[in-house]
Amino acid sequence: MTAYHDHPLSNHFGTGRTWSMLRSTYYWPRMKDTVTSYIKSCDKCSQFNVDRRKPPGMDWWGPTTTSLSGNRYVFVITDRLSGYVFAKASPTNTAHDTVRILMEEIILVHGSPDTIITDQGTHFKNELLQAISHLVGCKHIFSTPYHPQTNGQTERWNSTFVTQIAKYCNTDLNNWDTFLSSIVYAYNNGIHSSTGLSPY
Repeated sequence: MTAYHDHPLSNHFGTGRTWSMLRSTYYWPRMKDTVTSYIKSCDKCSQFNVDRRKPPGMDWWGPTTTSLSGNRYVFVITDRLSGYVFAKASPTNTAHDTVRILMEEIILVHGSPDTIITDQGTHFKNELLQAISHLVGCKHIFSTPYHPQTNGQTERWNSTFVTQIAKYCNTDLNNWDTFLSSIVYAYNNGIHSSTGLSPY
């Protein structure tokens, strides 16, 4: 393994390339698993390799006009790689609301993300969310204050939502949450310019 991964002529490449070179000469059961495990434990790769995965962004939109259902906020999670959006209306945006929706609607349904990025609002920067993140093994990254571009894709969804919801609301603007699911559905079914694909 050292010769095929660590040696300067092997150049510390990833699992696919290392395994391809190795299997042309050697074979053993579960060989690819061994290669994967070896590379994951490589100190040099851990130190210098860039993680190309983009962590999902999490945000709260609002407050807005209280809906007939009593909602004033929208909890939003955006998968920054595929562009997929999850959004749920809520009367309040407390730390408890954040953890409840995150656990019930995301983690218990889809599993825990490895990493998530948020702003530094009190609904995100608190001991409750810190404890849950630690419990499920999710790294929580905070964007820089006054620099929403760090969580830009989620911020873009928020502005898209505002524009789209205005087209359907009544004059009192108190039925906005009845259109939330259909707007999210249409958004997720559309082709995203950054990927050329639909998240579905």
